[in-house]
Amino acid sequence: MSTSSLGEILAGAAAQAAAMLDGRNLRLSPTGRVHAVGQVRWLGGVTAPGPLCHVGTASGPVAGIIPTDAPVSCARCLASRGIDPTGRQEPLPGLG
Repeated sequence: MSTSSLGEILAGAAAQAAAMLDGRNLRLSPTGRVHAVGQVRWLGGVTAPGPLCHVGTASGPVAGIIPTDAPVSCARCLASRGIDPTGRQEPLPGLG
């Protein structure tokens, strides 16, 4: 009988979360903001999917993640993607 190492268990959890989030966004609570998915460094050097804005989660990046097809509403995630979170476009010079 062999036992898995902590690193193998964490890598397995990260892979499961990545599969759930493939092509989707995430929430950390049922009524919370919608975050873009990024990679977060976890315990033991394992990377796992988590909020692109790196907002903290109490139990690590994969705990409590709720996959969603809703559009991103987190201003920090939008800004990380180069999108103005206010939805405003600055006027072109000379035309404002």
